[in-house]
Amino acid sequence: MPALQMLNIIYCQEFMTMSLAWESLPDLNEVDLFDVPLALIQKICRSKGMDQQTITSMVLSRQEGIDAIFKITRWSKESLRHK
Repeated sequence: MPALQMLNIIYCQEFMTMSLAWESLPDLNEVDLFDVPLALIQKICRSKGMDQQTITSMVLSRQEGIDAIFKITRWSKESLRHK
């Protein structure tokens, strides 16, 4: 998947882990995770040095000018699902 530019994972409670190499995909610029398992969100928050809080969704974007470094650019504490 070297040409993958954006990855969206939405409403997938079975998505438990991300490959260790996802950040090194050369063309990947954004990863959107919405309503995925809390354990996955917490693991990513810890790896990025962010307080885990009760985040349910996040967007990670590649930092300008730095290869293979993503940071959390947006997050939400509310589910996107309609109640």
